[in-house]
Amino acid sequence: MTSHNNHHNGPVMRLSIFTLSLLLLAAPLFRSGKVPLALMLLELLAVLGVVLYFWGGSKMQHLSRIEKWMLGLLLVFPLLQLIPLPGVSRLNLPGQADYYTSLQLVGEQGLVTLSILPRETLLGWLAMLVPVATFLLTRALSVHRIHILLALVFGMAAGQALLGLMQFGAGPDSVFMLGMEEAGGTTKGTWTGRNNYANFLNMSLMVSLALFFATLGRHQQTSGEQ
Repeated sequence: MTSHNNHHNGPVMRLSIFTLSLLLLAAPLFRSGKVPLALMLLELLAVLGVVLYFWGGSKMQHLSRIEKWMLGLLLVFPLLQLIPLPGVSRLNLPGQADYYTSLQLVGEQGLVTLSILPRETLLGWLAMLVPVATFLLTRALSVHRIHILLALVFGMAAGQALLGLMQFGAGPDSVFMLGMEEAGGTTKGTWTGRNNYANFLNMSLMVSLALFFATLGRHQQTSGEQ
């Protein structure tokens, strides 16, 4: 029992919780990860989170076999599209004939890969590490600590909703806009666009309602026993 408690309160676990909390906070608060610096911060935190997950050893790794296979395919499949294909012409690859013609016109010739734009594929793969690291770290936490992180998300959602209300009645030059550009609407909290802002609030509301109804019977049972 003591070793189990030491594991859940060890430095790796505490650092994992701190990293996951930073990921949850930085995603909406720092330009919603859209500008290069914000995205780079999220990617660095994601790499740190993945390293901590595997550094924690088997005690932190509670994934089932199907989860491991699905995550492995998710991470490996985009990288397969970056492997050079010597002796293969882009004319023989689906969807790349027009791109090959454009390269010929500008006199540029690059490595032939399954990906039309390898750089964009790699950047997309790095951005995908953020939800993967969030999933891994969440699966390593106890239910109690997940509830604490959910409370953090719900508190952030409430703050975003309040900020949105203040932005609604203010102009584009208001201090409540926090230096954000007006493009995308004036009611968007700390997000760069209204769609992401609305989706975040909607997701938080749905999760809070789901948790409420999932625990409603337990609360009634506890009250009846008392």
